[in-house]
Amino acid sequence: MRFLLLQGSAGATVEYTIDGGTIQTETLDASGEVIITIPSVTANTTIQLAEISIGSCTVTLTDNTTVVVNPIPDVPIIDVTAPTCALAGFATITNYDITFTYTFTPA
Repeated sequence: MRFLLLQGSAGATVEYTIDGGTIQTETLDASGEVIITIPSVTANTTIQLAEISIGSCTVTLTDNTTVVVNPIPDVPIIDVTAPTCALAGFATITNYDITFTYTFTPA
């Protein structure tokens, strides 16, 4: 589940769509905020603001934002060889992502 915070004038009504679906409506609370909940996000999802109204003033909107869903990285495989009287112990990591830093404790 993902959340998107909209801020503006208290009492304003905002219309939006999620991935081009049906128009949904939310009203900003007394602090001028509303949280849009996007359930079951498994792929990139676009929220398109369509309109905002307060009193007799209505403005058409064209703003949008995309919630980007990053893939879950593979779990690295760690093979540990315990030290013996003759050899120091060591570990090897396979199936790892080079963009992450892995730390062993104790080092």
